[in-house]
Amino acid sequence: MPERLLAALRTEGVTVPFPIQAATLPNALASPAPSSPSSCRTSPARCTA
Repeated sequence: MPERLLAALRTEGVTVPFPIQAATLPNALASPAPSSPSSCRTSPARCTA
């Protein structure tokens, strides 16, 4: 995870991820963001409101 994000989490006292976070964050951070709304129609799991 990016050091800036880790530092912000440490500031809040968050030092260990929940198991679901540990399992999903690496893939989520490695995936590029959808480039257009049409990407959300073909891969809705990658789009959030």
